[in-house]
Amino acid sequence: MVSMNLNSFQTLVSTENRARLFFKKACWKNGPVFCTRCKSRKIYRILGKRYRCKRCKYTFTDFSGRWINRLNISQKDWLWVIKLFELDVSA
Repeated sequence: MVSMNLNSFQTLVSTENRARLFFKKACWKNGPVFCTRCKSRKIYRILGKRYRCKRCKYTFTDFSGRWINRLNISQKDWLWVIKLFELDVSA
């Protein structure tokens, strides 16, 4: 994550949806969405913010199998954790 000024950061964390879109863009920066299990690009959207692979029938989200999905922390809170780490704030 590139260092950003506090005004830009405040805008980014103003809503959960903006924070989610920031991470989603980072997750799929190399092209379109693909199945995280079989790497197929033949996917379709299903209810909510989920996808299903036509090839292997795996259901996944933008953050399945990624570090951001390991803990039950909102995307806004992840951005705060990263920002505080960047500012070298101790626990």
